[in-house]
Amino acid sequence: MQELENAVANVWSVEISYRNSHEEQSPNRVIDPYGVVNWNNKWYTIAFCHLRNEIRSFQVERIPSITRTPFSFRRPNEFSACTFFMNYRATESKEYTCGDCFGVNGILSSLTASLTAVVSEVV
Repeated sequence: MQELENAVANVWSVEISYRNSHEEQSPNRVIDPYGVVNWNNKWYTIAFCHLRNEIRSFQVERIPSITRTPFSFRRPNEFSACTFFMNYRATESKEYTCGDCFGVNGILSSLTASLTAVVSEVV
């Protein structure tokens, strides 16, 4: 998860292996992770998939390996991983309430809050 969060924060493309819902291994793929979302106690990354040439969601626990590539990417302006995920879930006719959503601002806010807590403990 840490490697994925670093890729989101630093706009690094990563290569992942991925298991589908039937536990079958799919081909390795390069993704541009735009954000991380927690829904129903499961983590998902919302990413542009170079294999499918579209933005998709990937359940993090189904990613057995992740490798940073030498490439970076540009996240679409005003992109919200949480909004994308809500819309994706809505098309599946499932009830959805946004949980923890982390794009760059979410990760940075989380890190800032952690650092503030650590600094407060030291002072």
